[in-house]
Amino acid sequence: PASSSSSSSSSSSAVVVHAVGHRWGAAFPLPSDEYAGMDSQLIRDRRFVACGDYFGPLSGRVEGAYLSGISAAEKLCREIE
Repeated sequence: PASSSSSSSSSSSAVVVHAVGHRWGAAFPLPSDEYAGMDSQLIRDRRFVACGDYFGPLSGRVEGAYLSGISAAEKLCREIE
């Protein structure tokens, strides 16, 4: 068994005296079927691209936002080629 003497109180770690968690109210989007079926949206005539966790099958998750950003970047790259 490992010795517990290395975890003595001689370390100088800060003590947490107060902690608060907060979830953003809009962190749980309810996308329409239209947006759930696309990863991002490009509107050429307005020179506009939308992406984020509202799009795609992983709506409301950081993974969905990441994949949506990749999709938007790919669309932009195709437009400027």
